Amino acid sequence: MKAGRTKKIVIAVVIAIVAVAAAFVALIDWKCTVTFRPGITADELREFEARNDVFIHGVETVHTGKEQPEPIIGLVTFRGYEDLQNSIEQVTEDESWGEGVEFQGIDAVYVMGTYMDLRKLKNDEAVYKADIVFDFTFGTNYGAYPLPDREF
Repeated sequence: MKAGRTKKIVIAVVIAIVAVAAAFVALIDWKCTVTFRPGITADELREFEARNDVFIHGVETVHTGKEQPEPIIGLVTFRGYEDLQNSIEQVTEDESWGEGVEFQGIDAVYVMGTYMDLRKLKNDEAVYKADIVFDFTFGTNYGAYPLPDREF
């Protein structure tokens, strides 16, 4: 009699642990670095955001310049599309990069969302790669995101 009761308690505990784990995966925000196919614009990013209903935390832009042999990567905290456009213009006007700096597109975004929502991003036509992680620190620092997969 006691063995049957113990077995039922163990089964109930296992079910509770599985339920908590499932809720954790489904409800808690995860972080995802989305690397785009080359040349995505701010307008296409706006469409991407609307299609996928994600929270964009940061944006990496790519610029080239006459005096820069390597592409210039700029990371900006996303505060809306007007601010994004201003940030893009600030990089192109920054004299420390030299003359002839031109915006080439958005390389990657850092997004937060539920695990299930982020998994759907991998099927978006604009996405080259989407790496999902859980940040145990619950911070908003960019160091918690996976590094973008560059394709230059």
